[in-house]
Amino acid sequence: MTSEDILIEEGECDEKQKRLLNALAGKTAFNFQQYDIEHAPTSMNILVAAGAGTGKTYSMVSRVAFLCNRISDAVVDIVSDIVMITFTNDAADNMNSRLKRMFMNYFVLTSNEKYMHLIEDMSQIQISTIHKFAISLLKKDCMRLGLGYDCQISSEIYNRRQLYHSYLNTYLSEKTDENPDFVHQLTFPSYQLEEMLLDFCDQLYNRSIDVKKLSVKELGNSVNALPYFNELIENVVIKAEKEYAKIIKESNLLSLRECMIKINDLVTRGKLMKQGHRYKYVFVDEFQDTDDVQIETILGLQKIFGEQCRLFVVGDLKQSIYRFRGATLSAFEKVKCKEDEWIDYSLNRNYRTDKRLLDKLDRIFSEMGEQQVLPYESKDHLSSRIVKEYEDDFLICTVLTHSKNKEGFYDDLFKEIKAQTDEIEKLSKTNKLSNEEKTVAILVRYNWQIANIVKEAEKAGVVVKVVEGGDLYRLPSTMDLYKLVMAITHPCNMVYLTNLIESNYVSMNLNLTLLNGGDQESKTEELVRVLDEYFMLHLGKKWNQIIADFESRPVLVVLREIYEATKPWLAYNNYIQIEYRRNYECLIEKIIQKYARDYMTINMVREFLKINITTYQEETSRNKVNESNKIKVICTTIHKSKGLEYGTVIVPYTGKDISDINVSGLSVNVLDGKLYYSISYSNQGMDYSDGFKVEAEIYEKKCEESRILYVALTRAIRNLVWLKDLDSNVQICWGDFMEVIE
Repeated sequence: MTSEDILIEEGECDEKQKRLLNALAGKTAFNFQQYDIEHAPTSMNILVAAGAGTGKTYSMVSRVAFLCNRISDAVVDIVSDIVMITFTNDAADNMNSRLKRMFMNYFVLTSNEKYMHLIEDMSQIQISTIHKFAISLLKKDCMRLGLGYDCQISSEIYNRRQLYHSYLNTYLSEKTDENPDFVHQLTFPSYQLEEMLLDFCDQLYNRSIDVKKLSVKELGNSVNALPYFNELIENVVIKAEKEYAKIIKESNLLSLRECMIKINDLVTRGKLMKQGHRYKYVFVDEFQDTDDVQIETILGLQKIFGEQCRLFVVGDLKQSIYRFRGATLSAFEKVKCKEDEWIDYSLNRNYRTDKRLLDKLDRIFSEMGEQQVLPYESKDHLSSRIVKEYEDDFLICTVLTHSKNKEGFYDDLFKEIKAQTDEIEKLSKTNKLSNEEKTVAILVRYNWQIANIVKEAEKAGVVVKVVEGGDLYRLPSTMDLYKLVMAITHPCNMVYLTNLIESNYVSMNLNLTLLNGGDQESKTEELVRVLDEYFMLHLGKKWNQIIADFESRPVLVVLREIYEATKPWLAYNNYIQIEYRRNYECLIEKIIQKYARDYMTINMVREFLKINITTYQEETSRNKVNESNKIKVICTTIHKSKGLEYGTVIVPYTGKDISDINVSGLSVNVLDGKLYYSISYSNQGMDYSDGFKVEAEIYEKKCEESRILYVALTRAIRNLVWLKDLDSNVQICWGDFMEVIE
């Protein structure tokens, strides 16, 4: 028996059997790959390597169906027996709805009431992200953490920032007492140092590394740019984190960012209470995105749940694009510490993309595999039965462009968007297209690239939307408010004052020649003078008077007065003005939900905006109208696009050096179990901590960028467009791989 799909033809079975088989398969074909997985022995752990678009969610859902339907030892209490761990909240919601729909199909076909009971149980079943699952376990075992039964989860960071501020001032004062010139010798201003230390800590917590237990010896020698950086970690970061942990514990709170660290500590020490934890089956989605601590925790929990507990993990190493969160390509190897307890399966039948396009993409991925930057072999080739309506020559389009000619680059991009939307318009007249097939997606690597494309599109009169759903914290209404709040909380900071003046709240083009020469104090005075004149005209108050308002009046009232007086939405055209105002109101509602009106401070608003913007939190925005029946052009990051599909994919920035590790600011990495960091400063290059392996980091960067390109290309349903940068002369870029198909 092969793994080929066998279509259920007329006459092969009666109508009811055919309906049942199709309902179980979720498609009009029966796939023996999927059948083998869902009917695998329940005595074994299962690992499914699922390529892009091969139905990994269906694999998990159908396995649950098998467990609930088998004759002997069927799952009856789905709430107590099954837990499903996903990577995002959206994936959890999708999994829940898919299970409900499947059980409803069973009920319609069999009239068996047990399926209605299963549907009712879906409101209680544990389907969540790994962090939420960890929280649910910790709250049941809070006494072992020294907390009361009514403990709450906290994401509050204001007090933590205040501790950093206090410890940093103490450190700087002590160093100044030792050397009066110390402050003048600082490479970075104190506020930037504070941000850098917080960022250092957050990057480690993203990898589930407990900063409080960090030994300075693990850092080696400090970088040349900051010879005292290790001292700052020891005297500011570690001390502040320890005191903050003590404060929240005394407040009967549990820090959200430490949940994985806490649960891992309890599991590895065998201290997690076993009572009430008897899951039989643990499903883990997107397993390639788990870090070492999460893998260790999952394996430890399996032992705690009992001998009957089995794991079902699904993932694709080629789509491992969360290295900054600690994900590595060794995830599958680490979970399979006992080979004889596992069964491996592979899925390579794609249900998304035109087979002709997949054949072309295979040449790109094979080239990456040969260069050993992508875990891709001949067995990883995705097959498909789908053939869309486009001619072969239209499957992949190469647009020649010059990145050095900014206007020409965007002209080329927008012309191609127009050509693609015209083709979809023609196609939709003779074919019924899904919403996904009517979407043109511009996929980019960074958020600043989205901002540039949207800005240039507005100038050209081209409608390009940031991806719908989840983009509230990336909209202009949010970014404008953030710039205003940052200027209010840093009223003498040149950068934040300049950002405010150039935002839609003020919308003035600064004459930068006025800021040339002179010291920082005189430049700041000039910026304040500009704001004084502007706000006197619109509010009848000077800048300092506005700052003072936030100390004596309700925060939201003052923000509302500024908003209504300056009318930032007027910077846009008609329908965009409506969306701007709707999403401003939506944002204010989110802030109110987070903090009580009576106790809100401007610093709380700042921290709320900062954490949601800088950590790319997803919150649904409010769109003007339902445009589901229209052709849409969206722009989003490749990370955001993961798990989604689009009729046409456009990749515009293909000439960037993917081996460049000189990122701006601070970057913390873990290589071979050791912690290293790099710092970029004053456009003078990079400094690396002691032992930093430059060549190893360059190789890891090339591999990660190759996997990101793989994710981007496999989002396409029908066709792909890439812009070839004729000005690119870098060592290696995405365009080098794309040229294989020319």
